[in-house]
Amino acid sequence: MAEKRLLLVEDHTLSAEALKGRLENTGWHVMIANYDQDAYYRIEMAAKEGFSFDIFAIDLGLKPIVDKPEKGLHLALDLRQRFDRHPILAYTSQGPRAFDYALVLRQLLSARISFIYLRPMDDGIAFEEMIEIVYSGNTILSPTPASYLPLAIPTTPDPLRDNYWQALKLLNEGKTYAQVAADLERGPEAIQHWVNEIRDILEPFILDEEIQQEKTTNDRIQLEDLKSWYRNNRVKYCRD
Repeated sequence: MAEKRLLLVEDHTLSAEALKGRLENTGWHVMIANYDQDAYYRIEMAAKEGFSFDIFAIDLGLKPIVDKPEKGLHLALDLRQRFDRHPILAYTSQGPRAFDYALVLRQLLSARISFIYLRPMDDGIAFEEMIEIVYSGNTILSPTPASYLPLAIPTTPDPLRDNYWQALKLLNEGKTYAQVAADLERGPEAIQHWVNEIRDILEPFILDEEIQQEKTTNDRIQLEDLKSWYRNNRVKYCRD
């Protein structure tokens, strides 16, 4: 798998190192630029070394005016001019009273640049998740990111075929294998086979969720687990 490279433009040293550590723990190769000219230099050096960045993450409040978005906003808009298709995420820890949010968001939206306000992020969401969402091709304007956002936007390919989704939908409605088989014009044995295949596909996803929630299980994934996964992910994969 090719290495994913991110340029993080952040002038606060501790914040930059903290964000870099979290991103590298999720598989990103991160280079830090401390201000706008440093960002241009690192982009130029990367080109000379034969690689480019896959995404830019930019603090709007760059020096010398850290509580205003001029420097970071100008850099983000300029990078959009230079890199038409690259994902860009602008962020700030300054609240709406610090500057004209409406004006800034309007400029970012017109340039297809995503924006988040870091400070009110709840415990169910993380900066690295926002990076993955934007890297996946989504443009988001979320002043207060909440835990439902990663559940609504896919950051990984859909793991199931259409007929598997159809079977899960009917099973989630409370239908028996025989009823599902009749609705999908298949034999009951075929539906049982599908469920076994779905279980094999989803087991890593479900177990990973349980580990993150500090749960443990010694049992094989049950049908109720599959239906629960369906309910939690059908919107995410546009299967609603």
